[in-house]
Amino acid sequence: MLTQPLWAATASDYNLLGLKLVAANKQEIRNALFNWDGFDQTQSTLYRKQFNRFYPKNILRETYRLDFRYEQDGRFASMHILYRPFAPEYANNSKGIDIPDIVKQLIPMIGTPNARLRRAVSGLPSYDAYRWEDEKMTILLDREDQQPGRPPVLSVRMKNGDVASNYIP
Repeated sequence: MLTQPLWAATASDYNLLGLKLVAANKQEIRNALFNWDGFDQTQSTLYRKQFNRFYPKNILRETYRLDFRYEQDGRFASMHILYRPFAPEYANNSKGIDIPDIVKQLIPMIGTPNARLRRAVSGLPSYDAYRWEDEKMTILLDREDQQPGRPPVLSVRMKNGDVASNYIP
């Protein structure tokens, strides 16, 4: 019996609805999301070359918005998933999906996080943000604008490319 796993998940193994983002391009991402028939693309980004914004209609109900950025040649550059600040169930409570719930969903897909970042703001409770990283991709699960009262955001970013060189680490 082997003690080490035969396959180790990394950040590059992240996929969205069966679409592996590492090797995806703009047309593949659009087609995959349109084939699911659960997303509305905003009219303002319909003809933009390097940016698309989608709103889930009937799948991925815990998310509010998906933003995709592309390289000049159409390759995938980054994605931001903004989660809803409340739960999608039909219940009268205001408890939304939180970072520990999202981490539990991501660990089977991309493995354990490489880093846990403790975020603290004066007068508010602190929270943990998580980062997965490998040679091709960085995934950061944090709150919007790093504020404890804001909803969670999942940021997926390719490391190699023109758009990635413009990001401030």
